[in-house]
Amino acid sequence: MFYSLESLAPQDVCAGYRARIYHGDEITFAVLEVEPNAPLPSHSHRNEQVGLLVRGELTFNIGDEHRTVVAGEGWVIPANAPHDATAGPHGAIVIETWAPPRHDFRELAGLAPCKPTWP
Repeated sequence: MFYSLESLAPQDVCAGYRARIYHGDEITFAVLEVEPNAPLPSHSHRNEQVGLLVRGELTFNIGDEHRTVVAGEGWVIPANAPHDATAGPHGAIVIETWAPPRHDFRELAGLAPCKPTWP
């Protein structure tokens, strides 16, 4: 299967976090556009999560670890680890994957197609 990001309807994962999501049999892949200063509430899930910050800044709490990441830096969040994040003043563009797949993301309502904010 092939996809174009522009052809995928964005989905609101939570307030301030909009994602274009691809689902495979064994993994979920997403490109997220994060609004400036948007908080991601503390949560955990059974999925291991691997991410890369493409643009902007995010401040993370993963378990007992606290760190601000900038473009070009990434993270691995173990399954069931509590984590939260807050975007920097200019927002962020993030690439993330989850394994096993985030089946809960398949149920998110699609929004009207729009042009991504990245080049």
